Amino acid sequence: MRIMTRVLVGVAAVCLAALAGGCEGFNVHVLLDKNDPGLKDAKGTLKSIEVNVVAVNDTELPRWEQMSMNAYWEPDNILRKSAVKYVMTFSEKAPEELILKKDNPIWTTWKERKATQLLILAFLPGIPDQPGKADPRRIILTLDSSKWENRYWGNDTIKIQLGAGGLTPLRQPNK
Repeated sequence: MRIMTRVLVGVAAVCLAALAGGCEGFNVHVLLDKNDPGLKDAKGTLKSIEVNVVAVNDTELPRWEQMSMNAYWEPDNILRKSAVKYVMTFSEKAPEELILKKDNPIWTTWKERKATQLLILAFLPGIPDQPGKADPRRIILTLDSSKWENRYWGNDTIKIQLGAGGLTPLRQPNK
């Protein structure tokens, strides 16, 4: 009986720790719509598109929400240069799907920085600036594991579609 109690207490402790949320790694898949004519140049060649994945804490979030996406992609932008980010680059020769894996060491860095939000930012010139989540080149998702359905039953994947009109989350957290 004592062994069973210890096992149950241990399992409960693991479950509570898992449900506490925080910055835990996800597999972040960005899928390029190579058939989107807006992503190609006049010759029909796919344009090079950079996507930055950044995790920020609650203190940093307002600055990232208010940042002009046009300003962010300027060559000398200090916020972009100083960000701890994972860079994906799509091109004619790159695969249609690029992945930030949940075991990438960048997740450890973000966890140490107490990251709570994941931003996916795409360089898509020609789209007018909009504030915060209204800009289709910026997606902001919570890293709170308790907000993601079935997170602890192997469903640790975030999928984002990238097209000429912006980014579209194919899986979203619960409200």
